[in-house]
Amino acid sequence: MSENQYPNLRTSSFVVPSVETTACGKAIIVGEHAAVYGAHAVAIPLHQMRFRFHMSQRPLRFGQAPEVHLKLAGHEGSPRLQAVVIRAMELLGIEPFSLDGETHSTLPIGAGLGSSATLCVAVLRALSQSHNLPISR
Repeated sequence: MSENQYPNLRTSSFVVPSVETTACGKAIIVGEHAAVYGAHAVAIPLHQMRFRFHMSQRPLRFGQAPEVHLKLAGHEGSPRLQAVVIRAMELLGIEPFSLDGETHSTLPIGAGLGSSATLCVAVLRALSQSHNLPISR
């Protein structure tokens, strides 16, 4: 991999080969439609409704491109989602690596309870924890 390809690449090493993270859902009490237009809303966390992400590093052979294998509730993750995970690695300054990821959720998809956001949070937490990189809340 050339240094120019990832100019913000850190020299962080993979600290933990397997990580499990969680994120809770949310419910917007007041202002759900207004929030779409940039106005304020009142939301509460749904601690009982969680998204869990388990990630394991897979060995990467010399010259092999990183592969991301995701299972979302037992179904194969889309190529677009896999590309987003690789891009998240780059933005965190992590050299892209191959991984297997599996999700379990008590959040209903498409119900407005933040299932997409919890997926993003759980994946970012797993990537940062695997490389011992602090992220803010």
